[in-house]
Amino acid sequence: MNTRPLMTFEDFRATGVDVASVQEEMGFNDGNPAKPGRIYLNACYIEREPDGRWFCIVSNEDEISTELEDVERFLFARMDGELYIAVSVSPL
Repeated sequence: MNTRPLMTFEDFRATGVDVASVQEEMGFNDGNPAKPGRIYLNACYIEREPDGRWFCIVSNEDEISTELEDVERFLFARMDGELYIAVSVSPL
């Protein structure tokens, strides 16, 4: 039986919190300057690049876009595979 929460994309997006430093909030130091971004489910994040684009990497895949929603959809689609959530897929 699946005990992970079933979540729609809209539910996932609603968990996003703006932060001044993803590294500080997530508790890691990768040796790079701190970047602002958004944290979701207190478990995953999207960074804001200095040029304004949004960036996310999960495992060995990454996404970068000027549109936050594009990167959020990338992250949401991968969270099921990373065992954070059970994805509820609905037509776009």
